[in-house]
Amino acid sequence: MLNEEQIHEIFDETSWLVSVETIEKDKIHLHLANTSPAWLPIGADIDFNGSPENLVNELQKTYEDFDQDAYVESFMDSRGKNDVPKSIRRLCEDALYVEGMYESLYKDVRDYLRQKKEEEEMYSVTYQGCKFPNAFICTHLREFEEMLKKGYSVEYFKQMCVLSDVLGRYCSYDNYRSLEQILMRVYDDRDEVDRILENLADLPGQIELIQRLKDEIFDEEV
Repeated sequence: MLNEEQIHEIFDETSWLVSVETIEKDKIHLHLANTSPAWLPIGADIDFNGSPENLVNELQKTYEDFDQDAYVESFMDSRGKNDVPKSIRRLCEDALYVEGMYESLYKDVRDYLRQKKEEEEMYSVTYQGCKFPNAFICTHLREFEEMLKKGYSVEYFKQMCVLSDVLGRYCSYDNYRSLEQILMRVYDDRDEVDRILENLADLPGQIELIQRLKDEIFDEEV
């Protein structure tokens, strides 16, 4: 189920403002707002079950249900008043543009969520309910199972996967000179970085690995 932060991230990719009105167990109510080319306020209320797929379906329905004639009729009594264009032709042109805005909204959100899903499937796998970098878990599955037998938690190994994945992606870049800086790039939280570094010392062999990486890769001063 999407949370409020994820919803805002999705609509940040669009030109629409989103307000999360209510979040319940299996229902989320959103209000979307924008301005038409004629500077008329437009909006939509979206109710969905919290899943990305259902959100896309509801946005598609909003686009397909848009009625240009009804849009123009809704402003007929206000023509020439309160910044509403007096020209019927202008209102008809605006209705056409607004329909395109709803179509773009639906397609932008659909494509964004599709890309996020593809990236997630490409770079991670799920093991016992936790997601891990794909290459790491495939390479170290036996080590993972041995650690679980010794009492290490799945969450702890997940931290190790994050560390390994980050090192693998960034250690060759000249501007990453220390393990601490790499972790700060990922977490942006000094307490969290210190906690991870402290926990690493409890894992046999990891402290030597980290020291070797520091000596061989991060030996220059920033």
